[in-house]
Amino acid sequence: MIILGIDPSLYSTGWALLDCSPAGCRVIEAGTIKIKRRATPKGRAKRHNVAELGMLHHELTHLAEWCQYPKKVDCFALEYPINLPGAQTAVLWMVQGVARGCLGGAGLTGECYDPATVKKAVTGNRSAEKHAVARFVQAQLIEPHKFNNDDESDAAAIALTHWHRQQTNQLLLPVMQKQKTSRKHRRVKC
Repeated sequence: MIILGIDPSLYSTGWALLDCSPAGCRVIEAGTIKIKRRATPKGRAKRHNVAELGMLHHELTHLAEWCQYPKKVDCFALEYPINLPGAQTAVLWMVQGVARGCLGGAGLTGECYDPATVKKAVTGNRSAEKHAVARFVQAQLIEPHKFNNDDESDAAAIALTHWHRQQTNQLLLPVMQKQKTSRKHRRVKC
């Protein structure tokens, strides 16, 4: 299964493309989408980052197209935004919407995970620091990979979380189906 993990941010969105199999996961490629900050002109009210969101949409659309042609991505995994003071949380949710729209528009399906779930799945600790997450990601890869920054290793952690979740669901599905069929055959006497 090839998973595109994305750590969304307005100015520095990390992404990692992982090829996962029962033998383990390896990084095909990873990168960071850098968006240049635009200054608000003097005397004008603070903008709502429309230009930056448009540039991010453009870059994510190219990434989704690139991932579909040579690699044939099976799914994507995104991280939910954290709550920050002021309008920053609203901007992060806008970024989330842009990312989901671009990837969904390219025909990809995916899941979203909150940061604590990602940290728990990768390190076993819901409040792990970034350097610990990066170290645990490296430990779980079958081939070492040099990430350029925390955004890329976080994206790989998000993809690994999705892989772990998929594996858990596959293990639980036969048990759940068996429970459902055994309940159907039970007859309750009144």
